Amino acid sequence: MGVDEKLLDINREAEEKAGDLQAAKREMSLGATPEESAGLSLREQVQVSRQEELRANKKQEKNKSLETNPVRLATDSLLKGAWKNLITSWGLTLLYIDLHVILNKVFGDKFFGPLGEEWTPAKIRHLSGSEIKKTAGCLKAGETPGCAILNLLVLAIIIGLLALVSLIYSVISDPVGTFWKILSDWVSKNLSSFAAIFK
Repeated sequence: MGVDEKLLDINREAEEKAGDLQAAKREMSLGATPEESAGLSLREQVQVSRQEELRANKKQEKNKSLETNPVRLATDSLLKGAWKNLITSWGLTLLYIDLHVILNKVFGDKFFGPLGEEWTPAKIRHLSGSEIKKTAGCLKAGETPGCAILNLLVLAIIIGLLALVSLIYSVISDPVGTFWKILSDWVSKNLSSFAAIFK
């Protein structure tokens, strides 16, 4: 084999390795699992593990910043107090709870935490224990629909109060006409029932 043929073979092998490397990168970008990436070269596996480590470090730094963020700690304690005093304030703290939810959507988790996370102590939020995650998930799953149900209840109370005020206003503005209408409705209902009895 001549020198030229050896150089061409080396060049072909390098192109094949480069193609394999590009294919592996495409698989990883498409979300290949670690089991699928087991056939990767050592260099590629090191790159993948570094990327995973960087993601884990970023998540841990975010959680640690949430632990020491005084604004987040203050808003979490306010939200906790709003839930605790919901009955004693006759539902007025529901206004703060709704405001907290809106501000969470506007400013994100850095300042206003999602519902249910205020009960989890800040020092253990970054831990990955299954019991902690399960408890926090139950609280989130309970508080969000609870807030929606409370808002619907408040809306029903407001509509009922408006109907009552409207009824009182109609009685005050025209007492004789309102009395006559109620009496005629009562008589017409009872006459039809009496007629049905005597038939």
